[in-house]
Amino acid sequence: MTELEVEGELRRLGPLVSPTRHNIRASDLLLHGSDWPVLSERGGRALRVTILGGSVSSGCGSVSPEMRCELANSWPRLLKDRLDELLRVFRYTVHVRLFARNAVTPDYFQQCLANFVGDADVVLIELEANILGAEDVSQLEELCTEVQAAAPRAALGMVGW
Repeated sequence: MTELEVEGELRRLGPLVSPTRHNIRASDLLLHGSDWPVLSERGGRALRVTILGGSVSSGCGSVSPEMRCELANSWPRLLKDRLDELLRVFRYTVHVRLFARNAVTPDYFQQCLANFVGDADVVLIELEANILGAEDVSQLEELCTEVQAAAPRAALGMVGW
């Protein structure tokens, strides 16, 4: 059973709705040996991943051909499963926190950013589908700068699931 924290609430997710929908293996995630000291330097064996995203991160459209949002089949859930599988041998615990809203622009997350990223080791931003113009790009740049200020030790990445 996979546990995923969504908007501060821990949710237990059952099996994937359509397990063959996504063809990702743990071996697809490559971590170099030099990455491990960074994770263990905090004294724990936990990897805290925070995802700031839009509807795609919420699982909207993940059960084709239906358009409903299905968290149990979402990309963050798949990421959590694969990281659990990959890091289990190193005795790491993976915590994934998801903050996602449909049709939001980057400025949505700027309002309470410290509450979102707090103690994250990795912050992933998924807003590709919501970046429509120059103003959105500018807001995204500002969001990245603010994430780095709010969580200076966290790795920052952009994802387009």
